[in-house]
Amino acid sequence: MHPLSTESTRFLEDLKIYLLASGKNEQATQDIVSELEDHLRDAETDGKSVKSITGGSPAAYIQSISNELAFDWKGLLQIFGLVLVGGSSFSFFQQLFNGSVSYNAILLLSFASAVALLIVCLALILRYLSTHTVSPVRQKVLSGLFGGLFSVSILVTVLADRFIDSPTVTFSLPVSYAIGLLYLVVIVWLSVSSGTWVIAIGLAAYFLPQFVLHQTGVNGLIVILSSYLISMISMNLYFFLPMLLTKRQMQK
Repeated sequence: MHPLSTESTRFLEDLKIYLLASGKNEQATQDIVSELEDHLRDAETDGKSVKSITGGSPAAYIQSISNELAFDWKGLLQIFGLVLVGGSSFSFFQQLFNGSVSYNAILLLSFASAVALLIVCLALILRYLSTHTVSPVRQKVLSGLFGGLFSVSILVTVLADRFIDSPTVTFSLPVSYAIGLLYLVVIVWLSVSSGTWVIAIGLAAYFLPQFVLHQTGVNGLIVILSSYLISMISMNLYFFLPMLLTKRQMQK
């Protein structure tokens, strides 16, 4: 099988990123990418370039394909739900671990707004990067802006919770356990439906060490720091180990 050129491979990667960032269905996106991969391979076998398929502007071609596909609202809601439930679950289970769970309306509202804003901004950045030739410096600037926005959104959420009065609900221990069980069911369902277990693995990696170390009577700060370190190592293994294994197989 004729290997694709770097130009064609980059085009297919940009196409996939743009379509997914535009809220298109993942399976439909993969089907189009696979079909175009075959066309590009045939074109290159005949000595043609990407432009023989895309015309003068690959970016315009990518946008035209995006316009033909329906918006995947179900997929978007799954992503929003996974981030919202996943993010709030760390706070919930930490409170449950410490003995009591309480939330107020402004905290929930500000957190949900922050999640929606971050998803939209990340999608816009990915769409821009996949249709423009961007220097490494500009890429770092965009990454820095997104990181800054993330930090500011967390800060605003914390400050809103602290300085704005709103109705607060404190759950009894049995109710907290019931909500915790519901959290776990929803996280498993969202993980299965979205095909990513990052939230479930992150929760297990963060709280299981806390539970084990807590039984030994270790200092609370050491417990939290150890859990954080283990969770970071686990996340890196989850993301990068498959990539390293794939790279080694390709080298063989």
